[in-house]
Amino acid sequence: MYDQYGRPTVHNGRRIAYDQYGRAYYVDQSGYGSPSMPGSDGSSSPGAPQPVAPQSPGGAILAIPTLSDMNAANPNKVKNVRAPFYPTAPYYSTDQNVGHRVRYYSKSLSPSDTGYSVNSSTPVKQAFDTPGYLVAINASAFNEGSGNAFPVGVNPLDTFKINIEWSGSRQKLVTEDALGSTVLGRLGLWGELGGTGWAVDAGGTIVFNITPLIADTFINIVMVISEVIPPTNYSQ
Repeated sequence: MYDQYGRPTVHNGRRIAYDQYGRAYYVDQSGYGSPSMPGSDGSSSPGAPQPVAPQSPGGAILAIPTLSDMNAANPNKVKNVRAPFYPTAPYYSTDQNVGHRVRYYSKSLSPSDTGYSVNSSTPVKQAFDTPGYLVAINASAFNEGSGNAFPVGVNPLDTFKINIEWSGSRQKLVTEDALGSTVLGRLGLWGELGGTGWAVDAGGTIVFNITPLIADTFINIVMVISEVIPPTNYSQ
């Protein structure tokens, strides 16, 4: 069964609906659904989204779809849907026992820190005690030297390079050094990740490898996290 846009409305005997962004989710008997992008592994939290598709006899299909795959002419092919990449849209559980909250995590690199050196990378780590989704990363920089000013015309976010990785794994958010202005935002002009964001697990650590390009530069990084928590934070 398909809707007027040619999208499947049933998968493995379960009814599928679509949100305003075209993302598929299962609909249970009570009318509640767990939003899920096809092929997503969701999270381990109660009421977490479950994958709708793609699945094949050999497992999930992770290859980029061809035009033939997307036009759904072949019933054995997995259908694909389009969804906006921006603004970032993290998952929200529909379980009444699961809550969400926004939290700002701030980390800094100061000229007085051990290992700080111009044109040398220094790791700055942020550990997480609560699971959630990294939605955006903002940053700013300030010159602590004489005159407290950068050279005329220099963007503060261009006074350092950065790459970002998940500690203990090969997962990298920013794969190689990049100027801060190319991957980070600021308040009012958010450095959104896009898609559903980047899942972070409790007990995990993100590492910012920061390379100052100008002496005496204080660098501040702020992460915007949508955390998965119990239904109330009054007792926390």
